[in-house]
Amino acid sequence: MRSNLIRLAALAAGVVLVASCDTRLPSEQQFGSGSTSSTSNTAKKPTIAIDSPVTGTLINLGDSVLVSVHLHDDRSLKTAMISGVTQKGSVDLGTFTQTVRYKQTPVPLVGTFRPGLRDTTVRRYLQPVSKADSSLDSLVIVVSAQDSVGAADTVTRRINIVAGPRVVLVSPTNNDSIPAGVGLSVGAHAQHSDGVGRIDIHVQGESNWPTKLDTVLTQVYTDAPRDVTFSSVARIPANAPIRGRVTVTAVAVDVNRQPGSASPVAVYVRSASLAQPRVTQTVATKNEYSDSVNVRATGDGIATLGLLIRDSVGTLVFGDTVRLSQPYNANVQQNVALGLPPSLQGRRLGITAFAIDGSGRVGYAVPANRSTPEAVLANALVDSTLIVYGRTFALPHQGVIGDITVDAARGNVFLSNTNFNLLEVWQSSAAGKGFASVNVPVGSLPLGMFISNNPDTLLVANSGGTNISRVYIGSTNASALHEDLAHRILTRNTYTYTVTVQRDEATGKVHLTAQGPVSYSDRPEYLVQSRGGRIFYSTRPTATAPAGSVRWLDPALPVPDPHQIWQYGTILNSTAQVYAIFNVDSLFIDPAPPTSDVSDKLTIYDHPYGSAKDTAIVVTDSIPLNAIAQLVAAKSDAEAVFGLDISTLPLTDTTYAAASGNKSWLAFGEGHKTGAARVIVVADSGGPLPNFFSPLVTINDLTDNASEQVFGIAVDKTGATVAAHGLQSYFSSVSNPFHLRLQGKYDSFDDGAGIAFHPMADGTNSPQDQRLAFIGASSGVIEVVDIAYYVNRAKLQLKNPIYGPLRASLPMPGDPGNVILKLYALTQKGLVVIDLTASDIKPGP
Repeated sequence: MRSNLIRLAALAAGVVLVASCDTRLPSEQQFGSGSTSSTSNTAKKPTIAIDSPVTGTLINLGDSVLVSVHLHDDRSLKTAMISGVTQKGSVDLGTFTQTVRYKQTPVPLVGTFRPGLRDTTVRRYLQPVSKADSSLDSLVIVVSAQDSVGAADTVTRRINIVAGPRVVLVSPTNNDSIPAGVGLSVGAHAQHSDGVGRIDIHVQGESNWPTKLDTVLTQVYTDAPRDVTFSSVARIPANAPIRGRVTVTAVAVDVNRQPGSASPVAVYVRSASLAQPRVTQTVATKNEYSDSVNVRATGDGIATLGLLIRDSVGTLVFGDTVRLSQPYNANVQQNVALGLPPSLQGRRLGITAFAIDGSGRVGYAVPANRSTPEAVLANALVDSTLIVYGRTFALPHQGVIGDITVDAARGNVFLSNTNFNLLEVWQSSAAGKGFASVNVPVGSLPLGMFISNNPDTLLVANSGGTNISRVYIGSTNASALHEDLAHRILTRNTYTYTVTVQRDEATGKVHLTAQGPVSYSDRPEYLVQSRGGRIFYSTRPTATAPAGSVRWLDPALPVPDPHQIWQYGTILNSTAQVYAIFNVDSLFIDPAPPTSDVSDKLTIYDHPYGSAKDTAIVVTDSIPLNAIAQLVAAKSDAEAVFGLDISTLPLTDTTYAAASGNKSWLAFGEGHKTGAARVIVVADSGGPLPNFFSPLVTINDLTDNASEQVFGIAVDKTGATVAAHGLQSYFSSVSNPFHLRLQGKYDSFDDGAGIAFHPMADGTNSPQDQRLAFIGASSGVIEVVDIAYYVNRAKLQLKNPIYGPLRASLPMPGDPGNVILKLYALTQKGLVVIDLTASDIKPGP
């Protein structure tokens, strides 16, 4: 529960407690009678005891093996060797073979033990010889030791290599201590890609205890989680011997009944103590305001855990306590929430954990390598952390997100999950914020998304197929959102041909040659819809169709025919009369006899534009332009372009799409291209055809001036400015006569992620609080840039590296009144939602 800040301030001021020394516990086994007689020991070999792993331990394939060995010699130890081998066959039958599977590890690594060393415990991690070895078998741990006079001995321990869950004991801590008669907190973390079916934690005392401790705690999972932690409590007998050892092991099985286990942990029984609790903490160097600190405490019944959070001058700014339930446990590990207000984003704070036992004794955090508790706050550990911007929401289905689309008015954010063919829905309302429990299934490998001219419909590019989903989004109830499957847009393929014309000047005979068809990938990648109603989209290159393209179609037609955008291509450096032919079904040349004066004939087949009919139009002519004119007259959408070099059209990587707020201007950015990528802009406010395509000369002008790759692209509210983000960010005017003229750039000194404008940004004359662009760097920083003066207005440090799109929106339902803007970014941990206030952004020039 959250405590009163005044009470925490009193605690921080220093609660004077009397500390007593903790009982020192042995971590070694004792061997032999303890006699030092040289007469009786001259023939003795070194004594070797393998503490861990225990016999039958399950080690996951490819994992290292922690070996703990106690060595003793009555004279002086010299060297030891630890290795892991597989043994097969029979010595008696002469088929025995032994193979080193885990690398031999000498102890010490170089030379010998110090002279006179008679007793020591050695811990070493054995590493596999080859991680490519995937055989499941038993593994024999071999430990040999030699003393100063050459006497030697070898012992072995057999364990098993398995392919089940990876298991780690998260509690208790190895070599910790616990009073008799209290609870021991235990916890095991298991992971497996197929899902975890069961976790068993075995808590076992030594065989000579008067009251036996042999407890198995079990948790069965019917939902097959891939990543899960099981925690429980085992009671230590009240008469457990002081210094007695408790061994904790954990085993898990996956849904296929394949086992896996954790390295064992040993804790020791101690007498009750008058000392305050010993507390350690794990504080990340960067934390979100909603994150937690892992606090671990040991003592005589831990009743409360808490945090003291102070600023750079030591003033208490916040605190939190968690009261634990009785009966209290001697060892506790729990995540304690920071619980900070978002107003502390961007500040560096100091954190100290504390614990209170059942008698009211307070202990403060100490370094993990310190064994004694701390009663004085001034002497306690203070870990510094940066409170970063944003709050991360884990994805309901872990996968790669292709795009983010924001419906701010309804409080919905859509994420296209490419691994699961669905849309995740994040929601904001007065009731709270987070991902909805339901999702929206769509087509194969969904990437780009865009809210259509009908605000109740979301368009989704299904890049694993050749179609576009229409999704109903006209509700704040996530359960009501669904694809309009009956109206999924199916797209036809397009082909490109070239026809070369040669005319005999003497006879007038026309000789024709044709090349093609050239087929581009036609899998929709990123898409936008224009104010004129047409859908513009890029296509995703594949292994079999590595040439992507940019196209548009009219979704109002019964069967929309895509039109390839070709205006960014270059002109052939040739005097030949070459035509690029678009939007036809097929063509062929009917050559005239070589000795005839009759010209070759070009025959073209096509269908009426936007219809479901098969090829129904056939024209034949010797002049390509005449043939195209006849097709158009018969309602074909055929097109011929003179002198176009179609080899410059393929887009061989991700091609991003963006639209202005009013949807009149659309932009495409050629991503990740070596050298200068191309930025293509289209105007389409209505009419039978798009109004304007960027001419080649302006595209070259921008790319020559920018010479950049593209990782993200954005257009402002009315299309006054287009921004492309790569290693640097470039801002260009859109309208004529300065179309695609580079106006300024900003260097973020990092590889790019996404880029977005303030939703109300409208060119350089925007009010300064709206004259903003947001630039994502893959390292996990979002820079706020003035789009008139190209200077930094804020730097937002996030917790994790980001990838993919970056989006900005106005506040949503449920947001506090001081939130002026929201940003959305992606990390491998999930969706990051950033609420910005006016104080987060510096005034502009």
